[in-house]
Formats: sequence, C-alpha cells, structure tokens
Amino acid sequence: MNIIHAQLRLNCSNLNSHLVSLHVKDDPSCICGHNVENAYHYLLSCPLYVNERQKLFDFVSTKCNVTLDILLYCNDDLSLEDNIDIFLHVHEFIKMSKRF
Repeated sequence: MNIIHAQLRLNCSNLNSHLVSLHVKDDPSCICGHNVENAYHYLLSCPLYVNERQKLFDFVSTKCNVTLDILLYCNDDLSLEDNIDIFLHVHEFIKMSKRF
C-alpha cells in the first residue's frame, strides 16, 4: 500500500490519467464514466468507492478536514501519530477499493 500511496503522490499510479501522462494509455476516463480518473477523483469522488470512502472520511474527519493534500501528504498541524493513522486508513481504502 505504501508503494501505491507514493505512486498516487507522484502521478505515476495505474489510474488512467496517470497512465495517459506516462504514454501507456490514450483514455484518461474512469470506468464510472467520469472523464478523468486521477487521484482526486479516485480518493474523493468516484461513485465506485462510496462505502470505502465513507469509512476513510469518518475517521479522517475526526482529526481534520478531509482534503486531497491531507490524504496524500499529511497535515503538519497534526501529530505524527495522527498522520500515521490517517495514512493507515488511506492504505485501507486503497486495499478495500480493489482498484490496484
């Protein structure tokens, strides 16, 4: 999960928009029908992962507002322990989504 998390940060994951930018695919759209499958779409809005996302958001929202930057990079205003917990929940989201 750490590798996938890092790939999402670096825009070099198996998400379709990343594969287009790496010249591996021609179509950046998501199978849900959205025109761009990027980290924002995958983590914050894709309807295919509503249940998994709700669990992630339920936890993160107890610590801070949920944003893409916090899910990908952390929050300097939180403790190391809280940031690790958020990352572990992001990893659980990635695992449970079965996208990768």
